[in-house]
Amino acid sequence: MAQDLALNTDHDIDFDGDDFVLVAGPDQAAQSILIRLWAYLGEWFLDTSLGTPHYQQILGNPFRPNNQAAIYRRRILGTNGVRSIENFSFARVGRDLEVNAIARLDDGSSVPINITV
Repeated sequence: MAQDLALNTDHDIDFDGDDFVLVAGPDQAAQSILIRLWAYLGEWFLDTSLGTPHYQQILGNPFRPNNQAAIYRRRILGTNGVRSIENFSFARVGRDLEVNAIARLDDGSSVPINITV
């Protein structure tokens, strides 16, 4: 089973004393989805093609919910271990965009995804 370093609520590596905290299973899949959604296109210097095009196609552009929601849906579905999206909502709330989904994983479990940009 795949494991990853766990991230805390500040999106930093989580520690338990001097030890790294690991995450596996559905929690690891949910964390992978969130990392894909949080990452900005061009942000990672080793591969500037990775990331969500927040600045290029979403933020600061005319609100086109169908087009912009499709970007987030593709990012979720493109995550390793994700089979499908059961529920999906995308809305503008004030100056923020809220994405809420339930992702069905390859192992049959599902995980909630909630992100505000």
